Amino acid sequence: MWSRDPVALYVVSDLHLDERAEARLFSDERQGRQLSSLCERVARDDGSELIVLGDAFDFTAMQPPPKGLGKFFRELDVPREEPRRRALPELLAAVRESNPVALESLARLTESAPVTFVPGNHDYQLGEPGAGDALASAGIRARLERSAVRRLAGRTIVLQHGHELDEGNYKPGGSG
Repeated sequence: MWSRDPVALYVVSDLHLDERAEARLFSDERQGRQLSSLCERVARDDGSELIVLGDAFDFTAMQPPPKGLGKFFRELDVPREEPRRRALPELLAAVRESNPVALESLARLTESAPVTFVPGNHDYQLGEPGAGDALASAGIRARLERSAVRRLAGRTIVLQHGHELDEGNYKPGGSG
């Protein structure tokens, strides 16, 4: 990995990359091109780093709630089976399939510049054991840090997603 202090930091958050489904916030056609442009800029800017500061992925929208969905379907008389919960590699594969421009841009960037992911409340799984391997299986070789602490222009800066400061969002399954 990268050992020197970055010359420039590029920070982006709340991309909410997910799969093509009813809850989808952004399209790869629009958002993927924007992210690709940013990744190209970071790659050209020698000595720079990209920090993806939480909620890069919206795994929350991609997973069924831990309980109550079956009852919900029955009470509405909707004949539907509860979707199964998926492991992180499966979630990332679905994101990659639905967002090829965005994921390929991130993967290419990790080959030439440092990229760091800080988990957010919608992608808290990136803070769990094995997350680095799961990202690598999606082609992204990045650092994972709970908080990004960097020296820049003689100052120490601390970057966090912010959900850690909100009691309802601090833990998975919180009140929101």
